[in-house]
Amino acid sequence: MGSEFAFKKGGACLNNCGFVSTKDISSGLATPFVWLMDMSLLGVGVGFDTKGAFTDKEVFLREPRETKDPHVVEDSREGWVAVFRRILDAYDGKDSMPDRFDYKDIRAAGSIIKSFGGIAPG
Repeated sequence: MGSEFAFKKGGACLNNCGFVSTKDISSGLATPFVWLMDMSLLGVGVGFDTKGAFTDKEVFLREPRETKDPHVVEDSREGWVAVFRRILDAYDGKDSMPDRFDYKDIRAAGSIIKSFGGIAPG
């Protein structure tokens, strides 16, 4: 994206639109949807196709294995994306579902978001 700073910080936010295909969804249910969420949180307009719906490989959702540990949500874009991935991976059998989500590290409503600008919804 033109500079080392943009590369290190994640230059995707400089794009106004993005696209991901679902054609390989049978190899990883979460991948296209996690990308969509990550880009959406960066302000990128996103789109996808439905090619994954028309493959000869079926995608099956599984009953998640529950663990007795909480998932502490990190107060960042990456933290919210990680929660989303964990939930999707739990239904794909690649991770477990925590018994609860811990939001103690999330900043209060109205706090200034220093890294990306704006105000936290809380």
